[in-house]
Amino acid sequence: MSSVFVETPFGRLHLLDNQANVQESKQGDLPTVLLLHGARKTLTAKGWEPSLPALAAAGIRALALDFPGHGESGGDLAEGAASPVKVVASVVDKLGLKSLFLGGRADGGRTVLLCATSTEPPLKSALHGVILCHPVAADVKVLQAVKQQARLRKLLWWAKDDEGQGQPFKGPHGAHYFVQQIGCGLNLWEMAAWKANTNEFFGSEEFVEAVKFEALAAIRRRGVPLGGGGVAAGGGQEKGVGEREEGAEKEKDNNEGAVALSVSPLVPSLAEISIESLPDMSEETQKEAAEAEQKEGKGKGEGGGKGEDSGIPKAPAPAGSQKEAEKDETRESNSKTEGSTEGTAKSVPKEAEKDEKKKDKEKAQQAQPLISAVAPSNPPSVSWRDNPEAFNRQKDSELEAGGGSFFVKTPYGDVHIFHASPEGKGDKDTLPLYAAMHGDGAKSSAADWLSALQPLADRSSYRVCAVSMPGYGLSSGKRSAFRQSGVEVLMSVLEGLKVRFSFSSVVVGGRSVGGRTSLELGSQWKAIAASSKLSFKIKALVLTHPVVPSEQVARAAGAAFPILLTWATDDGFHYNRAILAAQKGKAGGGDALAKATAGHPYFGPRGAAFLVSLTGCELLSWQEKDFSDVSEFYADVFPIRVARFLTKKVK
Repeated sequence: MSSVFVETPFGRLHLLDNQANVQESKQGDLPTVLLLHGARKTLTAKGWEPSLPALAAAGIRALALDFPGHGESGGDLAEGAASPVKVVASVVDKLGLKSLFLGGRADGGRTVLLCATSTEPPLKSALHGVILCHPVAADVKVLQAVKQQARLRKLLWWAKDDEGQGQPFKGPHGAHYFVQQIGCGLNLWEMAAWKANTNEFFGSEEFVEAVKFEALAAIRRRGVPLGGGGVAAGGGQEKGVGEREEGAEKEKDNNEGAVALSVSPLVPSLAEISIESLPDMSEETQKEAAEAEQKEGKGKGEGGGKGEDSGIPKAPAPAGSQKEAEKDETRESNSKTEGSTEGTAKSVPKEAEKDEKKKDKEKAQQAQPLISAVAPSNPPSVSWRDNPEAFNRQKDSELEAGGGSFFVKTPYGDVHIFHASPEGKGDKDTLPLYAAMHGDGAKSSAADWLSALQPLADRSSYRVCAVSMPGYGLSSGKRSAFRQSGVEVLMSVLEGLKVRFSFSSVVVGGRSVGGRTSLELGSQWKAIAASSKLSFKIKALVLTHPVVPSEQVARAAGAAFPILLTWATDDGFHYNRAILAAQKGKAGGGDALAKATAGHPYFGPRGAAFLVSLTGCELLSWQEKDFSDVSEFYADVFPIRVARFLTKKVK
């Protein structure tokens, strides 16, 4: 680490520079990080001293600036304080920095926000991201301008036990305020763990890894090649924002001549798993599926579910009236959930129904086993609704070694599970368990998590199980059980998994309604554990744009467990593709439709900031349009961030 001096209009300014110690990065040229201190006269670049060698070891050049009148810099303190953006711009210009992250603490964070909206040429062209450490809030217009910069990486750090001057974590301008105003991610730490010198935290592995994570993400967004192989697109979540076409057009307008997006090799050697390549159902297929569901509701009664049609043995459902069950099935057939509309069921004459059931039974008897030991060569792309047996065999064949598929018997039906173990581990090994739930969309199932399954297992060293709740995917039973008794269903699944695997720790993850179930379980866990002799404990929750059940439930879950929240800032564009296509060419049609049909809006009244304020959770903010297919996020970024969270928070 060395001292550097530059001549600027504000005087001869001093910087600490780690360039001489920077290790060569295998990812390519990472952005330079310029770190800014706070406004008090006693604050200097030395406050960032622990960060510099740590960032150098990670392959990142970093500099810490003494503002005019601070530390070893000349110039007038008042003049520098009056024009902090011009000071930073002059330093960036003199050093010739072309690719830049700005980091700042307290008032230094406020300066970073002002720089992010500056029209000064050196900053406007070079700035890729901002790192804010318990920042002082800038004017709301500045914050809104930062929010509009979709290509700017935004990382917020805040000490959860910070009750200091001006920047308390839960204050009116605390962490949740910035999450709402600028759409940033949130990482938490605790001052109490660094009592000797809180500055040392900013040289910790935790801090450095987060900075490098953002730097790599910025490189990928800017289209700079990283070297090595890319991540194959994985299956799972439906695309948003009009098949990415609308987002791509905006990106082209905002960044004329930019290089096309390249994919980071953050997760090596992933198997190619793709759900998005599967064809959508035709109208005829939708009608057939609806008729099948209606037949199940009327012909099977309390046994319900898809056991007979898919070759899965039926299991008894919880007690309930036949009339209520039929109402549930009718509502499911007519409801529009997460941008997909199921066809309206038609009544079928009893005689024809018997014939159909007989044919279905014969087909099931002739079908090959659901779990194929040998993967078919060149497996066809099929929809689970069209051919669940072939779909399951195809997905099984695409999972890496250590993964698989099986069923767990529960009182709510036979529940289908996809699972993956870390490389080199098998079913007999004792490993902590990560259980992932889907949402309640018409096509939702355990397959939604396939792209994340093996990467998350390898990154976290957890056994990862993706659960198809009753009535979804290949699971038998009624969908209403998930919505009405999600916690009970999940507990029965975990008990079933305990029969097959050895584990004592469980992390529960859920998307949408699955996230709601996770929060409900978290809020009830103390009572559940006290009333039951369980052989496992819940350790943490991972939520993906969850449905929030109530403030009371969310607060209770946040008090009981560490929580990681993941949410796309451009989420809310999950709507029917056919409707979107019909809107193309109409003035404002796509934007208006997106706002009207947003299911999980990040900036909504019950969005990310709302949940952060209630639970004090960490937050991974991302953007769907950064990925050609959102499954890339779940195969790439998601496993890395979740693994880091689990390493830090789960003991």
